Amino acid sequence: MLSQKEVSKVEPIPLSSSGQVIRMSENNRMLAADTLEGIEMLRNMLEETVELVATTSIHEALEILKGDIDLVLCGAHFDDSQMLGLLRRARIDIETRDKPILCYRNLGSELPNTTLRRLRFMCTALGAVGFVDLYLLKQQLGTAQAEMQFKRTVFQYLKPGNQ
Repeated sequence: MLSQKEVSKVEPIPLSSSGQVIRMSENNRMLAADTLEGIEMLRNMLEETVELVATTSIHEALEILKGDIDLVLCGAHFDDSQMLGLLRRARIDIETRDKPILCYRNLGSELPNTTLRRLRFMCTALGAVGFVDLYLLKQQLGTAQAEMQFKRTVFQYLKPGNQ
C-alpha cells in the first residue's frame, strides 16, 4: 500500500493519439492529489511516463504546487472531497494560479447526472483545464480503453516545452 506521500521517477514513454511513442522531457512532473486508491491507479497508469508526486492532503498539495509541477491531476474524492477547494485556493495564489489542473472522477458514487454536470461546470469555472469522468469511461469503453483515453488527455495539457 502507498504511504501518504510517495515520489517515483521513471523513463518517459507516452503514446500519442495515433499510437506513436512521444519522447517526453525528463522533467515532466505531475502532482497526483487524490485518495490512496486514486494515487495507486494513477501510478499504475502513468508509471512509465512521468515523475509523479502524490499527496492525499490539500495543505501539502498547495505547498507542492508552488514547486516545479507541470500538471496537477486532482480526484473528486481528494482529501474528503476537497477537489473544488484545491482549485479555489490554487487560483488565488500568484505562485500557483497558472498551473494546469485536470480534475477527474475515478470512483463510482450515487451522484445523479445533474450533479456530475454541475461538478464539471464548477471545475471549469474555477479554472481547471478539464474534468474527466474516468469511472463512466471505464463503464462505457472498458478499463484499458478508458485509461488510454485518459492518458492522452493528460499529455495534451503538459507544457508545450515538455512534449
